[in-house]
Amino acid sequence: MIISERIFYVMEQKNITQLELSRRTGIATSNISDWKKKKTNPKADCLFSICDALEITPDQLLTGKGIDPEYKDADMDYEVTKADIRILKQIHSLGDPP
Repeated sequence: MIISERIFYVMEQKNITQLELSRRTGIATSNISDWKKKKTNPKADCLFSICDALEITPDQLLTGKGIDPEYKDADMDYEVTKADIRILKQIHSLGDPP
């Protein structure tokens, strides 16, 4: 997953629109749209404001650690699949027991 894909992944998880990201960062919506359409990455000088707006760290954005479901840490001895993530989301959606 490239940086722009991580941005849109986090935006989806947090229900943040391109317009809202633009408002929070001051980055033009056309630039944000280009990242998605052309699968390009934002310029380096935008990364900190993106991280602030999405409430993630630069390390998370650059490496995917903690946000990318396909991220594999060198110390991990297991693999989390997309099916695992779907199941976890379903369990999470059940909420706390009464």
